[in-house]
Amino acid sequence: MKKILIFGCSYSAGSYKSDPITDTQIHKTKGWYHFVDYFKNKDVTVIPCGGQGYWCWFQLLRLLNKIHQLVYDEIWIQETIGPRPSLLNIKKIEQQIQNPNSFSKLDNINRYYLQPKECLRLGFINNKPLLKELNKFSGDIVWELFDIVSRDVAQHFQDFCIEKNISGYVWSMSEYVMECKEFIRLPVKHVHNNLKNKKLVRFDGHQTEEGNKYIGELINKACIDIKI
Repeated sequence: MKKILIFGCSYSAGSYKSDPITDTQIHKTKGWYHFVDYFKNKDVTVIPCGGQGYWCWFQLLRLLNKIHQLVYDEIWIQETIGPRPSLLNIKKIEQQIQNPNSFSKLDNINRYYLQPKECLRLGFINNKPLLKELNKFSGDIVWELFDIVSRDVAQHFQDFCIEKNISGYVWSMSEYVMECKEFIRLPVKHVHNNLKNKKLVRFDGHQTEEGNKYIGELINKACIDIKI
């Protein structure tokens, strides 16, 4: 059975409800991947990382390799925006990710929810961007630096996967980030705008289960178009 790993941000955590009080177990609900036909009859693991991007995913990729758990045939990436620079609490995450109890399972999907507290977001304090402070110090240059490094990280991500004989697919909730040279880009982007227009998101912009079904339909069509 083909083994697939999915990296994403909070948009891959599950289905969000309109009432934030009942939303504490979001990662135990269905995500967009539950509605993708391609994933049926496959061994699928999802690692959603709220507010994260390639910096985070590349660190997790190397960690999985270090602990001999990078045993996947394919990696799928749900992009949002860049650069999202961050450093991870690797020692804590290593302990968690080797504990089977850290994973939940719904249908054929295994999921490990990376807690935001295990990520140090560069340029943020208490998850609030320090734009004014950074602009006073270095203007837009620091964000340009983050963006350049993020794109380099995305390329290293591809190179490492090819070295390990892992193929990959990428799609985006917003703009494209990775310049796909080894991975395959699905023709799916600006999904978040479509979700908002169709009223398939809740107050903070995260998608409901109907929104995840819509994403699944887009990916199903893309898989047919590029003949996956």
